[in-house]
Amino acid sequence: MDVSPWIAISTPQNNTRDKVVHFEKYMRRSMYDLALSTVDNSSPKTRFKMRVVNITGFGSLYEMAQCVPEITTKDCHLCLTIAIGRLANISTSARVLLPSCIVWYHTAPLYNSSAITYPFFNSSSATHPPNTKIKAPTGRKKRSSHIVEAICVPIVVAILLFSGAWFCIYRRKHSKPSSDMEDIAGLESLQFEFKVIKAATNNFSPSNKLGQGGFGVVYKGKLQDEQEIAVKRLSIYSGQGISEFKTEILVAAKLQHNNLAKLLGFSLHGEEKLLIYELLPNASLDKVLSGQNSVSLDWETRYKILLGTARGLLYLHEDSRLKIIHRDLKSSNILLDETMNPKITDFGLARLVGRDQIHADTSKIAGTYGYMAPEYALTGRFSVMSDAYSFGIIALEIISGHMCSSVAFPYHEESLPLRAWNLWKSNSTMDLVDPRLQGKFPGHEMERCIHISLLCIQEDSNKRLTMATIVSALNGHQVALSEPEPPLIGPSTNITFGLHQNMGVSSSGEFLSNSDNITEVYPR
Repeated sequence: MDVSPWIAISTPQNNTRDKVVHFEKYMRRSMYDLALSTVDNSSPKTRFKMRVVNITGFGSLYEMAQCVPEITTKDCHLCLTIAIGRLANISTSARVLLPSCIVWYHTAPLYNSSAITYPFFNSSSATHPPNTKIKAPTGRKKRSSHIVEAICVPIVVAILLFSGAWFCIYRRKHSKPSSDMEDIAGLESLQFEFKVIKAATNNFSPSNKLGQGGFGVVYKGKLQDEQEIAVKRLSIYSGQGISEFKTEILVAAKLQHNNLAKLLGFSLHGEEKLLIYELLPNASLDKVLSGQNSVSLDWETRYKILLGTARGLLYLHEDSRLKIIHRDLKSSNILLDETMNPKITDFGLARLVGRDQIHADTSKIAGTYGYMAPEYALTGRFSVMSDAYSFGIIALEIISGHMCSSVAFPYHEESLPLRAWNLWKSNSTMDLVDPRLQGKFPGHEMERCIHISLLCIQEDSNKRLTMATIVSALNGHQVALSEPEPPLIGPSTNITFGLHQNMGVSSSGEFLSNSDNITEVYPR
């Protein structure tokens, strides 16, 4: 499945903020329901849906969704979800075209049809309307030309865009010879022989498997000196190429902090790329929160994990010799040691930036949807505030015990961020708290943590909290916290092009780039 290059086109409308929020809420609900009905009970050749719904106060909304027949049902739904996340929310018309799918809504008819107007969400669950055959228009020439234009213009634009993308990628691949491993040539002390790691993991035995992700598989092992290790075996199909492998080695080798996982070394053997880390016995935070192991988290332990993760990020952003933006912070990348001390891992997508550099831009978006800040997911702009956003999502997971979906873009009405915001707005924040805690926590402390979380996920990155402020607040210091605003009101640009070279997406929602380079290093 391809999600790049892409194009978003919209026609703005003028409305009050309350109306925008209302329209945003129901438009997204309707479009996500359309995505589900597009893939439900359909063969690859019929993954196409057009319908009209009513939104109170706005009238009719005409919607369309379609996937190419070559992709799986799961990838079709994922592609449509990503496309819906990129739709402009304050528009009379908006469409997003990806190589594998397209979504479109309009307040005017997209087609000539006698289709029934379906009631919009009369109950808590969406009602999927029956398939309606849409007859070709007859009669007015003006209407026919409108349909021809509606069909042809996106196709022509898409062809031109894809042709340009192919040319850029082709030229890049053939412009210079590869020298990817030169930067780690001086790290022989960290290099393990492949046969040593193969023996340590019992030939990568399934019984030694600790977990699996879009990057590959993690195995536990034991070296000859009895030291226990965790081995990340990168899949050649994962999209995580030599660039990310090199980045993780160079970044992790330079970092030493109690809340960062320790890289012991690496191994290269043909197509095999291995990263060797210290083994942490309590697995990752996502597995603990979702109950996949026997560890139970009381509030004191959760608070410890929250504070430790914040300290690790503060070290990356301000206290290390380098200024590092992680870019892929999520609960599965936070490991827990024997005392439940959190350690941030997986630096394959990290970027080193100038000490005084406020933000950076990339055409190669990488990370996991749901944890990615809106400005990064939609425009490629990232900063330390992008990591702060990810921290806010993780904090909400720790508080609620619910995992943020890695597939649904955070504009979805049932997402964890919007649920937290709605409960805050209605003065019902305690309803967000994990019931497994059984009320055993200081109420003021929980309220403060929820407040911090919401300030981390503000739509405006300038209004998010820095990690220094977060650590200070979690350490019990008096820190003035502003009133949070609605965290996720979508992008409003009229037309947006996305050309993400060598970017792929897995079915887990993880975006990976094969050519994301390390930037200039600026020591303190």
